[in-house]
Amino acid sequence: MGVGGGGKGLPSSRRQHRELAVGGGGAAATAARRGQGTVAALYVDGERGPYPALGLDCWGIERDARNYSGPGPVIAHPPCGPWGRLAHLCTKQDPALALRAVEQVRAFGGVLEHPRNSRLWAECGLPAPSRAPWLFRPGEFTIEVEQVRWGHPCRKATWLF
Repeated sequence: MGVGGGGKGLPSSRRQHRELAVGGGGAAATAARRGQGTVAALYVDGERGPYPALGLDCWGIERDARNYSGPGPVIAHPPCGPWGRLAHLCTKQDPALALRAVEQVRAFGGVLEHPRNSRLWAECGLPAPSRAPWLFRPGEFTIEVEQVRWGHPCRKATWLF
């Protein structure tokens, strides 16, 4: 099962989106086999990066990722500036995009990527990574990865919800 229960309406407030349940992650092939539709990459540059080459349905500025309404699971990569350690310097990125991305992951399934210790986790009531996987609440978890393992030049600790 992808992250999120699917079929749930999107909430309209921060409080409501905190109350939605979350499921586990899944790959594009798994989603297609389950009839969940094509995986959508949200808040990404649809012309560069790995997403177009993987055959994902890319939603960025041009298509306005906020308007994605399913049915397939998502890979959400919303702007992290407003939620990181240097948020006080971030004046050009809308923090509401990340809140919307959490709503979309919860509603349609998938995964959200953000830097380690992003304040988005506290704002949305997302679980922090655990060193003891058996303590994860069923269907709701975050893992920490280092992007160097996928070719990034730096370690770049990242949380995947």
